[in-house]
Amino acid sequence: MASGDTGSPGPRAGERAPDCAGLLAGVVSTPLRLYDLLRDRGHVLVLYADSADALAWCREAAATGYRLAGDRITAFVVGRDEVTTQTVRQPADPDGLRLPVFRDGAAEFARLYGVEAPTAFLIRPDGYLGARLSPLTASDAASALSDALGRVFRLP
Repeated sequence: MASGDTGSPGPRAGERAPDCAGLLAGVVSTPLRLYDLLRDRGHVLVLYADSADALAWCREAAATGYRLAGDRITAFVVGRDEVTTQTVRQPADPDGLRLPVFRDGAAEFARLYGVEAPTAFLIRPDGYLGARLSPLTASDAASALSDALGRVFRLP
């Protein structure tokens, strides 16, 4: 597992993040594009959940990201269509921020990003990937995110 995981299809660190359509939020019936969700933001931590169980990992990964990088990042989840769309409360966030979850209704995100397991993508403000962390498990998520965010933000 590395930030430029060469064993996985899809974009790697340093490559342009592909746009994709068909992202659905809650009861909104109009599909969203990934670039619309990235617009006018700084660094974005996009977390992929392949199951309802992976949502807990996503919550922990986002909390770790916010704890390490503060307001220099935002985060959201893209989940397989079968994953329930919901807003996940981040218990570690003192401000009570919520983690939005978007359904990959057309499976375009999964196809373009080459994901089949929980994966984190740190997308820079210029639209390029700062890191691709896959596959992630609960045991290595904090360490991998700490390393990736430390390189991007030059954290101690």
